[in-house]
Amino acid sequence: MLRPFHLIRPGRRSGGGGGAPSSTWNPADTAGAGTTLSNGNRTFAPNTTGTQGARAISSKSTGKLVFEITIGASGNVGSGQSGYGLSNAGAGFGSLFVASGCVIVLQNGNYNYNGTGNQASKLANCTNGATIMFAVDMTNLLWWAMTSANSGQWNTATSGSANPATNTGGLAWSGLNAALFPVGFVNSGTGTDASYTINTTAPFVNAVPAGFSAWG
Repeated sequence: MLRPFHLIRPGRRSGGGGGAPSSTWNPADTAGAGTTLSNGNRTFAPNTTGTQGARAISSKSTGKLVFEITIGASGNVGSGQSGYGLSNAGAGFGSLFVASGCVIVLQNGNYNYNGTGNQASKLANCTNGATIMFAVDMTNLLWWAMTSANSGQWNTATSGSANPATNTGGLAWSGLNAALFPVGFVNSGTGTDASYTINTTAPFVNAVPAGFSAWG
């Protein structure tokens, strides 16, 4: 007896229909006329002086998730008023380096979270071409960050025991809305600052900690 079968067209997968596309920067949620998006809206390039920035299209409120932001191979880096991380929808780009409503790694490696400019932990200084991974536990309100320039070291510039896979050394946040967006910004830009490229789906540059999945 002949059994029914499904014809699978070339270029398509059975079952799932392929993976979800990576989230992009949102053209409708940027700051400054010099905020230029390219690469399918995955790359944000600050091309003028002043404040520029972009938030991602997709927000999350649950789960244990990772995403990455890669710094451009050229351009200025190292500012204490420019960075990347997570923010509420309404957080102003020009004050993300000190404001509440965000969780930020600044280019000089310092942190701002809980709206206090808290810099108790410090990554290695960000460098051209480096990729920053963020691991976010939305349930326990904890976050970790790591740069490919210092692979394996979460929330530190030297050697530490922080590890999202074991729920160790996470930085606790408070005062944020449930829905958070990946964000990148430049404050007091020079017009020649490095670009930021967002990646929310595999493959990633850094190893994904056990128990975490792609932001999507």
